[in-house]
Amino acid sequence: MMSAATARNLRISDEDDVLAGLYAAQKRLPSRLLFDAAGVDLFERVSALESYYPARIEAALLRKHLPQIAQQVGPNARVIELGSGDPLTTRMLLRALERPSNYVPIDLAGDALARAARLVRAAVPGVEVQPVLADFAQPFELPTPQHGFGKSLIVVPRGTLDTLEPSEAR
Repeated sequence: MMSAATARNLRISDEDDVLAGLYAAQKRLPSRLLFDAAGVDLFERVSALESYYPARIEAALLRKHLPQIAQQVGPNARVIELGSGDPLTTRMLLRALERPSNYVPIDLAGDALARAARLVRAAVPGVEVQPVLADFAQPFELPTPQHGFGKSLIVVPRGTLDTLEPSEAR
């Protein structure tokens, strides 16, 4: 959960980022400012359009490489997802892994985070789900899992990468 001090710091950072974006030669705003329920819903609608091919490509690549990924990750993995949004591909991944132990979705959008946690709990029973409301670009603490785990796998979905500036994505 986000502390009051962290929330205040995010608001100050947001103000600084808005001003910097408006003063820049090429005007821009950080996409994280759109991470409310309406913004998340709009992004999901755009992602579902036939003309929005990245979602299909991501799912196809994941299906093709899931056996190799699962083999490399091994059993009892902790899966950490940066920008949980719609965890369709993450559910595919968790189902393919051998006895995944923990799922830690991290997102700024509380509604999307709660939805992701709910969907994964229903789709992958037995996996400990520990949602974290945070800006993953800033320092935050991972929750301590109740279950032991093997390797940690960090997932950065296409939807998250789509919202980052090139320098942020790197």
